[in-house]
Amino acid sequence: MSKKYRIGYIDEEPKEVEDFQSYFDAYESEIEVIPINPNDKDIEDIVDEVLVNKCDVIVIDFYLKYADSHVKVNGDELLLRIKERQLNLPLLIFTSRREEANNGFLSIDTLICDKSEINDPENPAFKNKIVKHIEFYLELKKKYKLEFSDLRFRQSQGEKLTGREKKRVIELNNLIEEMGDRQLLVTPIENQDEELEEINTLIDKTEKLIQKLENED
Repeated sequence: MSKKYRIGYIDEEPKEVEDFQSYFDAYESEIEVIPINPNDKDIEDIVDEVLVNKCDVIVIDFYLKYADSHVKVNGDELLLRIKERQLNLPLLIFTSRREEANNGFLSIDTLICDKSEINDPENPAFKNKIVKHIEFYLELKKKYKLEFSDLRFRQSQGEKLTGREKKRVIELNNLIEEMGDRQLLVTPIENQDEELEEINTLIDKTEKLIQKLENED
């Protein structure tokens, strides 16, 4: 049996949530929809809920913030904050206002889908698009891990890596770590002066390490 993917769906309108869930009823063996209600929540609380639910993809309604809603941010702002917290998590904007979404604060590679794509539950095109989007990111993550494992294995066998390959090991290690919640990698600052001094020292050491690796090329 293939993996059952979890879709986090963020929309402030119960009817829209119901319509979204209804479309996927025909594909319940492949897809589980996790509704995430953004009403009366700070952006950090919404992002926390997204990451706690460990979804495979997040679908975000673009027009969350309007006069009568109880949401403080629009979908583009929320998407950017989620991207900041977790690298390589598939995200897409779902909207009936595509022109407004195209003019929103989104990078050109952001996937934008029209809500009309779920009008026909018997048409699997939207479901297939979601699965393809998820699997692209899963393959990318797998590729990073395989490349990292290969380089580390060569090191463990005593092979001398080039300076460029050493830098790639560091880069891949950071990429893989940041595929989880980046906030978990940050130690809370209790004594800011001491912490900032330590951070500056670490930056200096990192710059010297990079310069050393470059000289070895």
